[in-house]
Amino acid sequence: MKKIKIIACLFCLIGPIVQAFSQNATDAETYRKRLLSDLVVIYVDKPHRPISDPTASYILNNQDIADNKNLISTFWTNTTNNDVVQELLKMLFQPTKDITDKAKKREAIKLQYYAGRILWIQNKRLKFYIFNDRGNISVLNTNGYHNDWDVNPSGWSIWPHARHQISGSYAGHLKFGTHFFKSMGLDYSKGTFLHELTHTQDNSSFYSSALGPYYYGRNESHFAYELIGNYHASYVEGIANTSKLHVYRFENIYNWMDNNKLLSFEVIPSSACSGLPTNVCLDSYLSSLKPNKVKPASSKSVVYTNSNSVSITYTEEKYKIKDLPSDALVHNETVQAYVFYAYASYFGFARYTKDIQDVMKSTKGKYGFPHLFQKIVESAHAAKPQGGKYFPLAMLDFYTGFKLKDKATLDLCLRTPSTSGWAVKIDDYWTSGVRDKIIALHKRYGEKFSPLSTHGYPQLRDIALQLKVEEPSASETAGANNEK
Repeated sequence: MKKIKIIACLFCLIGPIVQAFSQNATDAETYRKRLLSDLVVIYVDKPHRPISDPTASYILNNQDIADNKNLISTFWTNTTNNDVVQELLKMLFQPTKDITDKAKKREAIKLQYYAGRILWIQNKRLKFYIFNDRGNISVLNTNGYHNDWDVNPSGWSIWPHARHQISGSYAGHLKFGTHFFKSMGLDYSKGTFLHELTHTQDNSSFYSSALGPYYYGRNESHFAYELIGNYHASYVEGIANTSKLHVYRFENIYNWMDNNKLLSFEVIPSSACSGLPTNVCLDSYLSSLKPNKVKPASSKSVVYTNSNSVSITYTEEKYKIKDLPSDALVHNETVQAYVFYAYASYFGFARYTKDIQDVMKSTKGKYGFPHLFQKIVESAHAAKPQGGKYFPLAMLDFYTGFKLKDKATLDLCLRTPSTSGWAVKIDDYWTSGVRDKIIALHKRYGEKFSPLSTHGYPQLRDIALQLKVEEPSASETAGANNEK
């Protein structure tokens, strides 16, 4: 009798998974068709020649890729250099029903679903440029890249980048070099493609006028383990990383606080903070906390040559994650990405992209982390009235080391005078003992952030269960890296 019960129980688990997989495959097919029609792939075979030269580039035929026929151009014959990006395009355009390998089928379904859903945000066509830079060094070293292509290569290789367009029939463009695909491999390339694709859909104000020259810090770059002086740039990269996390993770998401790694910060001149509230400009804010509360673990002088060939000397400080307050940690793109990723995994990537679209429309492009965070609280509440509104708060609390001690701290994190004006009231996260129960769950595992609970499930799922967010969205179960 016990065996029968066990078998029946297993069937109960398998049934929803099979149903969800089928639903996810259906969604992927819908978005595959959108990718076929809206993603314009342009192969720049000779990047040293101008756009007007008909031999410099050509558009790949998406339907031929979907049908796996007529793949005879130089892009396809150069399998030595282009095999990885060729595989990516096939995963984007070919019907998944024809894939017999289960693992590849699952990965293709995920890629089509997430890429198509991201492209849905702006609901416009998009240009995807692929530059022939691998194995083309002699030509490029001699002639360089023609200015028409508007690229800023590192040496002769093009690092992936994207731009959005406020007006026109195209949402924007992506630009990748074939060297990147070949050197980084398919898995990483898939994640980077979704990351850059998200940038083309995000038309938010990229930086404040005061912090504009330093939107990525003094070295003009951003990294997973970095505090970005410009609060909004952390958001721009955070939502792009959210998309990437659905197909590629650079580490276990439960280890973020536990590892207590160092976050670097490139100190910004005080003049850049003029007229800004103290906690908006991270340099002023961190300075106000020193020396009594927060001290850098290390500090050194760095000389950097910028894109205009001008040498810049700046101070690089490094802080331990656990030493920083929550409203400083939100200057890190990974913290913001993990919060949004957890929400998208449990409430659905479709809901998450709809939230972005709604915020984009309601603010007319003047939005960032505070606006999208408020929106996901509202959406979570609408989806799970019993406790959904607490889930984004719990995730922000979790990824800042449970330092979201009161609503005033949240207001600092969101750079807003007060969240009291929100339509969905959240004060009871602190006043009704909800937060206390979540912290008690954490303490059950001791000082560290354990990846497993006593139930054998990851800790985030225990928090979700506590907040009546029982399971990830059905349409996500088969296609996403959910937390089971």
